[in-house]
Amino acid sequence: MPFPIYADVHPRDGGKFEFLGTPETFVISPEGKITEHWLGAYVDDLQRDIESKFGVQLPGTGHQ
Repeated sequence: MPFPIYADVHPRDGGKFEFLGTPETFVISPEGKITEHWLGAYVDDLQRDIESKFGVQLPGTGHQ
């Protein structure tokens, strides 16, 4: 599925884009529909939600 990727945007052009946070994570179904969307760093509730959704422990999170 083609989609734009933006990198090294000049500061004067940054306002042209709707960057919301880093990272911004999407789960896209085989049909091309967004089924999950998370915004921000993988900590606290967001970390627990992602780990629960995918049945994983995120690396570097410090919990055993």
